[in-house]
Amino acid sequence: MVNSDNNPFNAECLDNLVEAQNEYNSREMQLNTLMKQKSRIIWVKEEAANTDFFHTNLKIRQVSNCISELADDHGDIISDQKKIVDILVQYFQKKFEVKQNENVDKLLDVIPFVISLEDQNMLDKIPDEQEIKDILFNMDPESSPGPDGFTGCFYRACWHIIHLDVVITIHFCWERRFIPNGLNSNFLVLLRKVQGDKSPNQFRPIGLSNVSFKIFTKIITTRMSSLMSKLISHQQVAYIKGRCIQEQIMLASEMVNEMQKKIRGGNVGLKLDISQAYDSVSWDFLLKVLSKYGVRA
Repeated sequence: MVNSDNNPFNAECLDNLVEAQNEYNSREMQLNTLMKQKSRIIWVKEEAANTDFFHTNLKIRQVSNCISELADDHGDIISDQKKIVDILVQYFQKKFEVKQNENVDKLLDVIPFVISLEDQNMLDKIPDEQEIKDILFNMDPESSPGPDGFTGCFYRACWHIIHLDVVITIHFCWERRFIPNGLNSNFLVLLRKVQGDKSPNQFRPIGLSNVSFKIFTKIITTRMSSLMSKLISHQQVAYIKGRCIQEQIMLASEMVNEMQKKIRGGNVGLKLDISQAYDSVSWDFLLKVLSKYGVRA
């Protein structure tokens, strides 16, 4: 800028100034986007990216997400990062290892065949470009990126450039029922369940997937959601769109109140706590259940 001001009629100095300003603005936008993702403050605007609040929140998140101490099986506090990693890896490997279950096939006899040929054709149909675009644009553009580093914002902004490549990729994998290595790679992250966690069972693992892989899961989820009324009984009110879990809470409260009444034989209440049941479902058993319903996996 100084060189351009000192030589106002020099075209080369002006060109260098314009090029430098463009590069600075580009790098500043990249930095703001990166800091915004790390701070997880979705509502912060670009012009507010360098405020003290923004950077303070980022530092708080970095400190809170760091696992500095962990208790081993004997209750001893470990602060060495390598040992903490070994403890967490061993815990979750043991938790998610395959366990053979016996005498479970008889449970499948009560499952009705409810998926029709039309339903199966709807699930198997190759998604067209419009469906892929609708799925992609309905995703949260601010969600954490996967290993490839591309967020939903990139796909939205560059859709007019990359849409053909994205559609060809989806069709290639869908027709061959094959996902290339790297496309379904994930970042495994541990989230705290409680404050002051010291034990491995107080962390919840999640996977940060690539947006390109999320398209597959979102398409399948959206299509399967239309069949949930056939697959899930009306008594199950949690985790189903359009149903309210508060209904079961109110029912449980009324039943507890009824237990106070004296009846012949007495009353008994059982509280069952199934810890992360969905994380321990056998894939083999799940595929057998879907097959009984009529779904070709």
